[in-house]
Amino acid sequence: PRCMRQLRWLTVIIPVLAIAAIELVSDGLLDSAFPFPLDTLIVVVLVAVLAWGFSRVAFRRIDSLSSQLQARNADLERREASARALHRVSVAIAALGDLDEILEAIVDQARTLLEVDVGILVANGPNGDAYVAAASGPDDGIDREGGYPGADVDRFVRPDLATARLEAPLQRAGETIGLLMVGSRVARGFEVDEVETLSSLANQAAIAIENARLQARLRELAVV
Repeated sequence: PRCMRQLRWLTVIIPVLAIAAIELVSDGLLDSAFPFPLDTLIVVVLVAVLAWGFSRVAFRRIDSLSSQLQARNADLERREASARALHRVSVAIAALGDLDEILEAIVDQARTLLEVDVGILVANGPNGDAYVAAASGPDDGIDREGGYPGADVDRFVRPDLATARLEAPLQRAGETIGLLMVGSRVARGFEVDEVETLSSLANQAAIAIENARLQARLRELAVV
């Protein structure tokens, strides 16, 4: 709003000053140096040049403000779409009872929301070894045995599917119990809202795993 107010005043003040300056030059110099209608023609040309230059500057500024506004609106729309999608995911996950189904739903949604080629959730087993708890992507792009080159989550995903990647840890009581990763074939960057989306999904996965662990422990205690 401040920029628009400044621009509005400039569109009034600058033309007035320009015309006043041209009129002073015309009355003081052109009338005596050039005969009519040459002096008038020179004034018209000067006014046209100044108007053309001013219009370029003004509309360039207007175009810049419009581009900024469109970019901001697009960012807000993306954030709103991500929030709605996360809400739908939360509702859908709450309706599931099986941990494997919940984790598969989370990975599928991560791949869909972030528009990537592969999504994988790696969890730590009882002995500390990492294993693929859920995955979404091409069948030939994921090796649950970890046969691809690399360490950690890299060995489960075909390298060309993770040219660009984004990871979010699964945290439980300050301890990392797994990792949610998405990968893309093409080099790309990830926006702040995409990082937040993946982190939210990783938190939901951590909660689901912890709930399943507590339920299993509760059943053990019930048997005892």
